[in-house]
Amino acid sequence: MSFGGGKGGSGRALLMVKRIFIVFVYVLLMGCSHKVLIVRPIDVSLSGHSAVARFSVEENGNYRFALLFVWSKSITENEARRKLWGGGVYNEKGVPIPIRLRILKDDVLFFDEHILTSGINSGQAFEYEGDYKSTQVRDIKYLELSPGEYSVEAITLEEIEAFRGTESYVEFSYYNPKI
Repeated sequence: MSFGGGKGGSGRALLMVKRIFIVFVYVLLMGCSHKVLIVRPIDVSLSGHSAVARFSVEENGNYRFALLFVWSKSITENEARRKLWGGGVYNEKGVPIPIRLRILKDDVLFFDEHILTSGINSGQAFEYEGDYKSTQVRDIKYLELSPGEYSVEAITLEEIEAFRGTESYVEFSYYNPKI
């Protein structure tokens, strides 16, 4: 009975280490592969205003389409915006914004829906054209996307005066939250 003492045992052990190393490198590289994060400005107070993006998906994954509302430097203004956006301790809905989300995959219609967005569920910061933005996030839709070439358009469907002057963006991004 041999427990790796002979030439055959050490060869198998070396082969096993090589296989583990290859799997480790593959997992590491997959974790470092290009993930989509695109942010485009959109005026949610206007009807028919849109934000468009094109991107490639290299592997199956979850993607988030969301509105981002930028915080003001004024505390008073932020209190008013908080009521407008929704969220908070009591999960207020805020003022709803109807959005049409239209997605083409490889130039074929993949998704086309009118979605009534409301509330805030998180915050995030990002850099846009050299400026750092601190925002509140309002989800539009989460979708699982498979590999392919995508074209996405988010279009506002109504004029909403309450949002006039609110700096806002649409985000199209890979989304895999760590729990």
